[in-house]
Amino acid sequence: MRTKRWRLAFGLLAALIVGLLALKSGGGEGPSSAAGPVDDSGAMKPVGSAASGLAASPWALAQQSSAQADQSEAEAARQKAWLLDPRNDAAWCERGPSAVQASLTAHERSSNDGAARPTGPAFDALNESTEALLQRWAAQLAARGDEESLAMSDFLIARVGGYDTQIGSFRHKREQGVSRAEHLLGMARRSEQPFVLWLGASLACGNRQAASPVCKQVLDRWVQVRPGSLDAMLWLLAGLPEGSGEAAVYAVLARALGASDDSSHVLRYMSLLQSLLTEPGPPGLRQAAELKAMVEAQFSIELASPHAFLGRCKEARSSELRGHCLAAADRIYNREYQTTLLRMTSVAVARALGSEDPRWVPRYEELKQNREWLREHPVFGFDERSMEKLAAGSCQAELLRQDMLDLMKFDELGLMRLAHARQAAEAASGTAR
Repeated sequence: MRTKRWRLAFGLLAALIVGLLALKSGGGEGPSSAAGPVDDSGAMKPVGSAASGLAASPWALAQQSSAQADQSEAEAARQKAWLLDPRNDAAWCERGPSAVQASLTAHERSSNDGAARPTGPAFDALNESTEALLQRWAAQLAARGDEESLAMSDFLIARVGGYDTQIGSFRHKREQGVSRAEHLLGMARRSEQPFVLWLGASLACGNRQAASPVCKQVLDRWVQVRPGSLDAMLWLLAGLPEGSGEAAVYAVLARALGASDDSSHVLRYMSLLQSLLTEPGPPGLRQAAELKAMVEAQFSIELASPHAFLGRCKEARSSELRGHCLAAADRIYNREYQTTLLRMTSVAVARALGSEDPRWVPRYEELKQNREWLREHPVFGFDERSMEKLAAGSCQAELLRQDMLDLMKFDELGLMRLAHARQAAEAASGTAR
């Protein structure tokens, strides 16, 4: 699987309640509390029809890595097939979360380099359900027929990918993914739609490829269509060769400042993603797969690193370039949807260049508050394993889905303001806890 960069730079960090972190990780009651008896070896005994309303299952997942290693492939396949049967969807809440955590624990004990992915019947069932959902979303988008939806369909398959149980990783480099990536990049090279170009840049320029020929082709088209794009400007700065002089930096900033385009393409991405969601069904494997797909899709976008912007502007000597840097910093800060990291970078540029604009003082203070608020909420430090556990434990997390929806509407600063507003409303109504 492509190594995920669960970082604040993207800034789409879920405002999830702290209690959910304990879900299926040892704190509080979780969905598996009714999973049935456990024998002396740690293996779960099958739950009969009297306990679950279902036919007795083949479920005998061992909780210990040694027992898992002895499990036959045939038995694992039977367990996975049983979980994937739609009639047994609700059984996920009894067995799935604890099984996923057991697979993660066993993986941690056995893996030295971290390259291999954890496997197991529950893990494979969750990933196959997630893959099926992504394929359905991609098909729904393609059926709409407009260019933005077609590009989004390509992106979901090319970038988010699906889980391959044969190799134990996500198949974002599989044949279908490669084909979809080529199609999206072909669209981007001739598109008039900034959103399509934004998706193309995320695909072509990410993973430190901002100086690659394919990335350059997409960026050239982007600045031809929208020369004032802030996102294109940041990618162009990231792709400047080492040793580029002030003239090259000035040319990039001057082009962006000459024609304002502060579009928040992340919001468009989230809007399309949200349009695919249906009303939440009963808790079970499908609901867990939807949450996992939402997480994968939200954290698959590549954004340009702001460090090139900071570094180039801190070194600026000419008054013309310094002025352009300050103007760009102001536009970046004021954009509707922005990451805390990029806003902090803008503040750092203003402070480094000695701006006397009084607006930077309250901006700096609010960002300090935002940063402290993020630190106080451990849910904002999700790594991939934590997200897997939360996805697996979604059966008793009704608020989790709403928090993910909030995540599609607000950046980090917006989430903090939203949390404070809700807290004030609760205090005013006397319902604060």
